Amino acid sequence: DDLHWCDEPSASLLRHVTRTMRHSGAAIICAYRDSDIDRGDPFEQVLIDLNREQLTRRFVLRRLDSAATAEIVARVVGSHADRIAPSTLESIQRESEGVPFFIEELTSHLREEGLLQPTSSGQWELRRSTVTYVPLSVRGVISRRLARLTPVTGDVLTVVAVSGREFALD
Repeated sequence: DDLHWCDEPSASLLRHVTRTMRHSGAAIICAYRDSDIDRGDPFEQVLIDLNREQLTRRFVLRRLDSAATAEIVARVVGSHADRIAPSTLESIQRESEGVPFFIEELTSHLREEGLLQPTSSGQWELRRSTVTYVPLSVRGVISRRLARLTPVTGDVLTVVAVSGREFALD
């Protein structure tokens, strides 16, 4: 998991084990984010080499839709998807952008903080209409990603952060 962050020894080991097991019938399953592979990262060259040698098979995982988000939220709160208020699902879907890890962590956080509760009818609803707090586990992932940026890029992101999710470049 998270091979986009692997160091050179780990990348070399992956290359060696994959080549050695070529005809064994075994599969090595790895997960990485395309968006986090930078030019020159150790994993980038391993990926290039193994692709060239036809030792990889890629499965692209997409962000989850509302129905799948509802299933995760329901599992986390111990209910059924049809018992989650539509406005609650909309808020969680919007804030998590369909990333399963973020859906789970955000839902757990909201429940633990008492912001996501069942009503007297058993419908799970947010006590507030907006989700504004990011759980510690999510902040950790974001912090690790931000730490890899150049200082100039970090400065640009700081300025852009106050602009909202969408902004014009003019």
